[in-house]
This record gives sequence, C-alpha cells and structure tokens, in this order.
Amino acid sequence: MRIESSDGSRTNVMDHFEEREDSYYINAGRDVSPNSSSQITGIGNCIGIDTTGLVGTMQMDSSLIGIPVMVGSVIKRYNADTGSLENIGPFPDQEVTVLDVYEDGVIQTSAVDASSAIGSPVVLITNSEIDGDSIRGHYALIKLSNTSNIKYEVYCVNAHVTLSNLNHSR
Repeated sequence: MRIESSDGSRTNVMDHFEEREDSYYINAGRDVSPNSSSQITGIGNCIGIDTTGLVGTMQMDSSLIGIPVMVGSVIKRYNADTGSLENIGPFPDQEVTVLDVYEDGVIQTSAVDASSAIGSPVVLITNSEIDGDSIRGHYALIKLSNTSNIKYEVYCVNAHVTLSNLNHSR
C-alpha cells in the first residue's frame, strides 16, 4: 500500500499489516521520500581526527549530551559553499557510519581517514522510516494493491489523524 500527501511532497510505502481482533492494522510511519529531513541532526563541528587504529575517531566541539547519536547512523559533513551534505570517507562514494560514542564528544567511525570533516559542521543521518518527517497534507492519496494470489475484500479504511501546529491554513 502506498500513501502520498495531498501536495505530493511526502510518500510512504506500507507493506506489513498486523492482525488484531479480526482486523488488519498498519501504521503509516514516516516520510521516506528525498524531501524528508527530520532524520538529519546537526551534532557540531569536527575539530580533530585520530587515524592511528583500525577504525577512526572524530573529536567534536560539542559534548554530544542530549543528542541521539545512534550506532549505525551515517555521518556527513555540511558544505556551506554548496549547501549540500557530503560523504567524509577517503573515497567520495564511501559512507561513514557511527560505530561507538564516547565521552567528551568523541565518535568512533567506520572510516580510518575522515580528515575531510575537520573544521566542518557534521550531521548524523538516521533511518527515515523511523525518524523522517510526519506525513502532512489536507488529504491523502492511498493506493491499495494485492500482489498475492489470495483475494481479499476491503470493507472500510479508517484513518486516525491529528491537527498539526505546522498547518498554517487555520
């Protein structure tokens, strides 16, 4: 099943229904389109790199206290000149991930050499299915399809929606 917001800027694919009390339920989840940005969190500026071991460590100018730095998150540098996020690995197409987080703003990374990040603002990118934007809009376009050989009959589709403080039309 695919759900798309009224303005077409947010989409989500839902493919796992849960059966409860003779009904099937699914959570619409978060926006997984390229327009989603809630999964991107700034964590400060990189002020040092240690490449002496088998993995690298990055020293940040912030303590990282209160920032949800998750193992497996992708780390990128923000290029202020182009306004884009760039990989910091030794190869342009190599993504660098968090392996561990230590006290005093030290992050262990999957790349031994991430020296391109020194002096740059650094961001974490987590899973957009979990941390992406909420799906918003005045209505939703929902497409239901069945790829199974088993036929199902749909009696109704319910939605639970909440008002958003980001809705400026009120």
